[in-house]
Amino acid sequence: MDWLRALFSFRGRVGRGSWWIAAAFAAVMATLHFAFVTEAGLVALARRLGRSPAALFLVWGLVAVWWGLIGWILAAASIRRLADRGHAGWRLLLFLAPAAVAGHFLGRWWPAELAMIASLAWMVGELGLLPGDEPDDRHL
Repeated sequence: MDWLRALFSFRGRVGRGSWWIAAAFAAVMATLHFAFVTEAGLVALARRLGRSPAALFLVWGLVAVWWGLIGWILAAASIRRLADRGHAGWRLLLFLAPAAVAGHFLGRWWPAELAMIASLAWMVGELGLLPGDEPDDRHL
């Protein structure tokens, strides 16, 4: 499996090790963004590109593409990992539901943050720690 397919494909199965590698790659991408990109820097770049709304749109569009790549990599690896565990890829939404519902109704109150931590722990436990099932190609 070449590295582009390993990072971006939703087909097939991956083991725990490959899921951890994809998650680490996405974490490195996010860390690079937080380390080197600031809002002031993006606005300054847009100004250097021409002081137009189109330049600002281009710069923020690049940021959106960057975060879209991170989300795609995590989703692809997680869906393939769920297939390895014998579950459908839609189950990935169950990991996000408690945090999304709590965030919507509670905002930045501590129960919402607790729901986010619990969802993340459930996802890491299920995808990163539990072994896969025998292949039956049901969810491929």
